[in-house]
Amino acid sequence: CVEACQQKALRPGEKTPAIDHASCILCGYCAPVCPKFAIRII
Repeated sequence: CVEACQQKALRPGEKTPAIDHASCILCGYCAPVCPKFAIRII
């Protein structure tokens, strides 16, 4: 799901993707393609 981020705000983490909050624009493209509960937009 890291590849789904057009802003390059995700990088592989140990269990879930690590998010660069300064780069994330909350577009939500990553949420439907990441494994369940790995990313949640609230």
